Parts: sequence; C-alpha cells; structure tokens
Amino acid sequence: MITWMSGYGHLSETLNSLLNQSYKNFELTIYDDCSPEDPSKYILDIVNKDSRVKYVRGAKRLGAAKAFQNILQLIDSEADFFAWCPDHDIYHQDWLKELTNTLLLNKNAAVAYPLLTGIDNDGKQNKRLPTTYDNSNMSTIMRIKSFAFLRAGAGNIAHGLFRLSMIQRVGGWPENQVLADVILILKLQKYGCICLKEKKLFYRRDKEENEIFDKNINKRQLQMIFPDGIPISRKILGYRALNLLHLIKHDLIPSIYKKDESFIYAISECFFLFLKQVFDIFSIIIRRVFYNRIIRSFISHLLSR
Repeated sequence: MITWMSGYGHLSETLNSLLNQSYKNFELTIYDDCSPEDPSKYILDIVNKDSRVKYVRGAKRLGAAKAFQNILQLIDSEADFFAWCPDHDIYHQDWLKELTNTLLLNKNAAVAYPLLTGIDNDGKQNKRLPTTYDNSNMSTIMRIKSFAFLRAGAGNIAHGLFRLSMIQRVGGWPENQVLADVILILKLQKYGCICLKEKKLFYRRDKEENEIFDKNINKRQLQMIFPDGIPISRKILGYRALNLLHLIKHDLIPSIYKKDESFIYAISECFFLFLKQVFDIFSIIIRRVFYNRIIRSFISHLLSR
C-alpha cells in the first residue's frame, strides 16, 4: 500500500521498484491524501495496464496518521500480509519475496523487515544506519521489555511487512500519537515477534522529510499528524513520551505478569528504568546548561585578568 502525501517527485521510481518485484502475487493500492499535485492521470495509466494496482484519492487531506489508518479499510479481507509503503523509497526486487518467506517460516512473527541503505534526494547513500534488532528468540515478556526500551530503529522496522491479522488485532495505526510507529510495534509484541532479514533490500530516502518538515523529529511527526496546523496544546504536550508511558497506556504491563516473574517485580523494574531516564534527562540539562555556564564564566574570568 503506497500513501501519496506531498509530491516528493519519486513516485514513479517507487512504483517501478514495487511492480517489478520477483514475487508477483500481491495487490498494490495507492492512497492519495489530497497531494498538492494530482497524480491521478499518471497513476490511472498504470492502473489500466496492471490489474494488481488500485488508486483511491481521499475527499480531504487527513494527514499521515489518519491516512495510514484509513488504508486498512481498503485491504482485501483474504490478505495475509500488509505493508505501508512511502511514496519516495525504493525496494529491492526480492524485498517482498524474502519478507513473505520469513513470515511464512515464522508463524509467530508480527513483522519482518530487512537491512536498509539510507539514500538522499539524488539516490546517493547517506549516513543513515540500518536497524539490526531481532527478538524472534525471546519470550513475550522479554519482547515487550526489550522493545519498550529500544533507543532507536522503530521507524525502520515499521517499513517492513506485517501480518495483517495482528495489525487488525491491535487496532491498526495509532492516530494522533507522536512516535506512532513505536506504539504500534510495542502493542504488537503481545502477539508476535520482530524478525530481521539480514539482507539489504530497502533504500530509505529521508532527505526530503527534513526539508519539508521540521528537523525536530517530534515536531515533524506532529506536522504529519496535523497537516493544517499543530494545536497549541500539542505544541506544549507533544514532547517525546517515555516508552514506559506507552507500556501503561496500552495495557502491556499486565502481559509481563507470567509464571516466571511477579507483577511487583515487573512494575519495580519499569519504575527504576523510568527514574534512570529522568536522571539521564537531568544529566543532559546539567551538562549543557550549568556546565557550559561554568566554563564561560571561567574563560571570562581568565580574559578579564
């Protein structure tokens, strides 16, 4: 499923990489979230030539979060797997085949994703590093704990291939949430694991996101959620939430309570991890603010002598 958002100018490149997959048994739905440029003429030519392709243009611009959720309503009920495909990335010809085989081999997998190569606007490799996280050998308890405190990489995992039944079970893409990809994959950990395919099969283009949206990741995600303007309340309260709050909000902590671990122990561990993150934040503030002031004062004192 491709979501066409903002006229990045790479749609044809993305479409070609998907339609030329070595695995042919799939359906591609292009959802147009009222993009500035109406691509319908170009896309309809492809629809007429390839029966696997469908095109839907929304009645009004919804923003990424609601568009991602609406897309799920368009999926064939008999489909087994599903992927959200941005309108500007490139997929290796074996991307779908390799990830489909991974999910077929591991019935407990909620999502399979490959190693990636970061590229810029011109298709040149940039400094983006691939995610190498895999929890396919962990218990449910450890999956939840491990992913809840993963520092980075959820965005790369979210570009993988999902088991549709599990996506539907957790309610689809979280709406109006910063770090929606983290919340989604964290919720999925109750039902299935994350499998890494150790092959470079995905080329993620990210330069234009930084140009079109704000460079601050939290503000950028809010801009994608609220395309007509970020509410003042979200500007104040939209800072990156600690993953512990996601654990509590989405009822994941009770899943930690199993035969081999007490609920009190799990809560205590989460509490101390929460305190550690708070301590880390204060440490950063002290280093960046007070420490810098001391250095400046000392230098000023030396220069004044």
